[in-house]
Amino acid sequence: MMALPTVLSACGDDEGGSNSGTEPIRIAVTAATAGPLAVYGRAVLNMVPFMTNYFNSAGGANGRPIEIKTYVNNGETADAVRAAESAVIQDGFNILTGYFSSAQSAAIQQSLERLNVLFIDPDAVADGLTGATCNRLYFRTVPSVSMAMNTLASGVRRLGIKTWSALCPDYAFGHDSYDAFKRLVEPTGATVKPGLFPPLTTPDFGSYITQLLSEESEGLFTCVVGSDAVTFLNQASQYGLMDEFQAVVGFNTVDVLGFDAIGDAGLGLYGVPGYDPTLNNERNGRFVEAFKAQFGREPFYIEANTFVAFEMLLAAIAESGSTETDVLAEKRTGFSTDTILGQVQFRAEDHQAQRPNWFGQIVRNEETGGIKWNITPRSTRTRSPPRFRPTAVSIHYMMIPKFDIKGDTATCRVHFQYRAIGIVNGRVSIRNSSGAYDVDYVRSGADWLIKRRITSFFAESKEVFYGWYPSVADLNEPWPYGEERYVDRRV
Repeated sequence: MMALPTVLSACGDDEGGSNSGTEPIRIAVTAATAGPLAVYGRAVLNMVPFMTNYFNSAGGANGRPIEIKTYVNNGETADAVRAAESAVIQDGFNILTGYFSSAQSAAIQQSLERLNVLFIDPDAVADGLTGATCNRLYFRTVPSVSMAMNTLASGVRRLGIKTWSALCPDYAFGHDSYDAFKRLVEPTGATVKPGLFPPLTTPDFGSYITQLLSEESEGLFTCVVGSDAVTFLNQASQYGLMDEFQAVVGFNTVDVLGFDAIGDAGLGLYGVPGYDPTLNNERNGRFVEAFKAQFGREPFYIEANTFVAFEMLLAAIAESGSTETDVLAEKRTGFSTDTILGQVQFRAEDHQAQRPNWFGQIVRNEETGGIKWNITPRSTRTRSPPRFRPTAVSIHYMMIPKFDIKGDTATCRVHFQYRAIGIVNGRVSIRNSSGAYDVDYVRSGADWLIKRRITSFFAESKEVFYGWYPSVADLNEPWPYGEERYVDRRV
């Protein structure tokens, strides 16, 4: 049986006129079902029947049930705007939520006053959304980049890394994240090198990985997300990139939905999980119990963020007695209510939710053999030992390329061997990879430009050397092996 939430009800006048009685509270949800963020969009859309049943079983808000209609988009900003406008203009919705990238949210913000719609954003994190483009009808229930980065940086400082490389997606979220990380880490004496910014839906990170390897930094910061994160981490594992760093830190990079696709390539990654399903409060306990009964697993941060957005919306409707746009906007300014995360409040000055966050590391799940987050409270975080201490040796051999030129187009295959040398647990470890690049070129004036490239791995192997003492001077020291004349050592 589903555990029910606390019934949302309050005394008050019906300021919205037609909002009285049992007329449903109509909420539009839009999310992507294509593109690199589609996995999150589908997670939100899958939450709609669950939340409808969950909240309506408890009486909705003041006895009014919720009615949710979904509008899918293709992941492009223009199509997200189209879906939002369709919900408002064609179907008369005045409350909008769902899953949005920062670029999509910024574009929708520009039309809020014209559409007269209340926009509750559970997921977009770019700082400017509650800064430069702050709007009276926009409310964000997820921490901004800077807020989440404060949590991340607090944990990262304990790792003792002095030089950082960075790989972030080439849009607002990626640039905001890089800038925030650099701003928070450099005052500790660390150096953050110029970031690499691949476009969304990059199919091959090989050139970026090669550049990261050449930088020879102690740590790597990345905020690639969605399917791009799966592609990058798996390719990075093939190159041995993850072993080249003492610590790899991801921001919104890995979540529960991607664990199967990423597998062991995510082991050791530090990050901000965004939600802890083990939070010890009554509301969260009921939510997790009901969610597991429906989906057979614990919720992750995107699903928890969406649920919190609905909790805060329905609590404001219950207290105001209205679903009118202006009434709700005024009520939610500075509004505070209890949620599955505990008490959450919208700042009056910018409508940014003030809420807790967590730092953690991906570790082996001993029960399943897979991976899981090990979430540690901020007050008890401790430094974990690095998985790998790198030397400055990594070699990328390129064989003689074979070109086939036809007019203004050309193809090329070039074989490679990659050799990375470092120290793991005190032993010299060498990772060898062999493969080929297949490259398409197109002529542009006097130049040839790369149109696309496919990296194929043929073989990978790993060698471990035990090391040796550097000098026979040991023989001049007192013999520590008793009567033994021949001794094998592993150091």
